Amino acid sequence: MSTPVNCGISLQPDGATAGAAVGWTPPDPLSISAPSINPLTRWFLQTLDPATVALWLTTALVTGLMAGQWIWLSRQRPEPLLLRPAPRADAFTLDINSASWVEWMPVRGIGPNLANRIVADRRLRGPYRNLADLQRVSGIGPDTLQRLGSAFTIRHENSNNTSESAFR
Repeated sequence: MSTPVNCGISLQPDGATAGAAVGWTPPDPLSISAPSINPLTRWFLQTLDPATVALWLTTALVTGLMAGQWIWLSRQRPEPLLLRPAPRADAFTLDINSASWVEWMPVRGIGPNLANRIVADRRLRGPYRNLADLQRVSGIGPDTLQRLGSAFTIRHENSNNTSESAFR
């Protein structure tokens, strides 16, 4: 069995509660306003689905990894590159009547343009008879011949023997 308990609230015939016994009156539902939410926050909360969260987390992870790698690489110091001087170009002999422009390139003081001019002059005017004939090429004078200082071989077309001339 249950006994009725008087709690001080009685129901009115229209369904409203009378709070006169307790001293409390219910608030008017039209006067209650929802707390104001920033529109950006409202948009963010509405679009907060798993795909968006995964995209944001992936972007943050990739950005963090790239920043970490950049920091790590910026602190790495490579070993200094040790440069050794090239071997001297006069360590070989060169046949001035059969050498191509590529073979002239290692000779000290001869660049690609001058090497091409030497080969072109030899084709146009014929083979060189001696080292002084190299002066017929524009860009080669007595000072250039002296500066070259390499050992050259001159082979003549009429003879099978080769004579080595060291020009210094």
